[in-house]
Amino acid sequence: MGDREKRTFQFRKLVRDGVLDSMLGKGQRVRYTRVTGERHLEAMEDKFGEEAAELSLTEGSEKALGELADLQQLIDDSLTLLGQTPEDLARVQAGKYARVGGFLGGVFIRTAEVDPATDPEWYDYLMAHPDRYPTQLD
Repeated sequence: MGDREKRTFQFRKLVRDGVLDSMLGKGQRVRYTRVTGERHLEAMEDKFGEEAAELSLTEGSEKALGELADLQQLIDDSLTLLGQTPEDLARVQAGKYARVGGFLGGVFIRTAEVDPATDPEWYDYLMAHPDRYPTQLD
């Protein structure tokens, strides 16, 4: 196959509503389905990861704003799918901020020794997520 031959690409991801229309308008053959319910929410979760990864690779504030706009759209659409409002989100966000603050302080924890005897809830949470919080042997 030469470099400029017609090819079929696998997407396997949620795209913005206008992307399909654009592709079809250009005569592209597109195999797609419309997801609903739980599968729609799962696809949105996957899309959050994709957009966050793209944000981490951007250089320059304009490109970062574009990725943040995608993330904000995912947040707004997720609220709608969950039957929640931006006000509901703002209330929960304010409560979390009041309890544990934000991220502007730049605190980056490398490791933490957690004793199940003194903080069993936190310990159980960390143990339940070994993919995000692997244990290390001393």
